[in-house]
Amino acid sequence: SHSFMEFNTGVLWGYRPSQYLDLYTGLAFMHFNQPKDGFGGDVSTVGMRTVLHSGANIILNDRLMLQPAVILQHQRGVGEFVFGAAIGRDLIPADDNVTRIAYLGFWYRNEDAFVPYLGLELESWKLGLSYDINTSDLNVASGGAGGLELSLKWEIPRPSLRMYKAVPCPRF
Repeated sequence: SHSFMEFNTGVLWGYRPSQYLDLYTGLAFMHFNQPKDGFGGDVSTVGMRTVLHSGANIILNDRLMLQPAVILQHQRGVGEFVFGAAIGRDLIPADDNVTRIAYLGFWYRNEDAFVPYLGLELESWKLGLSYDINTSDLNVASGGAGGLELSLKWEIPRPSLRMYKAVPCPRF
């Protein structure tokens, strides 16, 4: 019998040493039950993937923020290291009750690709557009075409760093 069900788990830690700095680190384990993958007689086991990611939100001034990050992944003896940063510009800085941020970023994947990134944050929604520019031997297979990626992310709402400054409320 084949087991195609997979189980994933992860944790995320956050630390906020000041109103201008928010740090986070996360650890995730994917396919930790190592499910079988394939149909018919050609069935293999999906190896467990471990992901460690860490980054920061750094408030530079009332309009700009810097978001550096790093991701380390490992699966079946193969590792990946991605690092980079995005700079965000608050499109409505006078209104602390509204989140509208435009992002421009750049990432590098170890010996494989440069990845420019454009993004837009609207309240709890983030829309991103990135393009992998191959720098490895894979550009021969892709004909130098790279890869376009569109992402849509929804985060469980929580007060932003700006809300901590704008609304002085007692904490219980």
